[in-house]
Amino acid sequence: MAKEFEVPFTTGDYRELIERPNVDAVAIYTPDPLHFPMIRDALLAGKDVVVTKPMVVSSEESSEVLRLLRQTGRKLLVGETSRFDRRTLVARRLVDDGDLGRLTFGETHYVHDMRQVFDRTPWRYQEPNPKDFPIGSMCHPISLITYFFGDAAEVHAYGINSGVDPRYPANREDTYLAILKFKSGGIGRVLGAFGIVEPPLPMESLSLFGTKGSLVNNEVVLDRVPGHPVMRLDYRAESGHGGQIQRYMREFARCMRGGAPSTSTALEGAKTVAIGEAIKESVRTGRPVKVRTEF
Repeated sequence: MAKEFEVPFTTGDYRELIERPNVDAVAIYTPDPLHFPMIRDALLAGKDVVVTKPMVVSSEESSEVLRLLRQTGRKLLVGETSRFDRRTLVARRLVDDGDLGRLTFGETHYVHDMRQVFDRTPWRYQEPNPKDFPIGSMCHPISLITYFFGDAAEVHAYGINSGVDPRYPANREDTYLAILKFKSGGIGRVLGAFGIVEPPLPMESLSLFGTKGSLVNNEVVLDRVPGHPVMRLDYRAESGHGGQIQRYMREFARCMRGGAPSTSTALEGAKTVAIGEAIKESVRTGRPVKVRTEF
């Protein structure tokens, strides 16, 4: 790849990269448990950081990242692709303009047959640190629903191990359903199903129900339109996952150059991790769990 794209420097040790004075920013796309030490070292080396989701894997690590950002004055953007999907951006415009009214209920899901993913990335099922689905995968639908409803106050969740892929540890759940109560007064439902046979529906989904209208993925119904016709939004220019990444990288560049605000900050990443922790605790105890929002 370096030869093909004429990249002048490559290394197998990330520390050699962040120590280079001509490097202004670092992009981290490594297995989840490696994010925190790489973020820490990059910030302390004076680099801005864009990191793929999840930002880190615990609230303790989140707190330390936020402390380091205050200490160093650097910038960090979490590459949470769900917030940069074109459908998400249009839905946000409809909400911000008041077309859907006050949101009362929302639903998101991320459903993904992980067997082929496990084939390519065995770290996701190998001990001692297999994929933590509520934090490492449900971050997609969690970050998406909180983008519209804000901070979650409480979570009640259920989880099972499906056994579809015996490589994933049998003592850990691979499919979760969470009910969220938001500080704004709305409620939501988040499904993260990963021990499944690939279903005949979109991998990611967004539904928003408000006092003036409803949105389900690409379809919108507005109460003010006589007869309640279903209006379908056609995203001809959508370029899939690559387009999502391009959009958040452009936002990262704007943040670096001029201090523009981000829609996917370290604090938002920390709150997403905290909801994942609350989901796990609720599954373990069978009870609703309060969500941490202060860091």
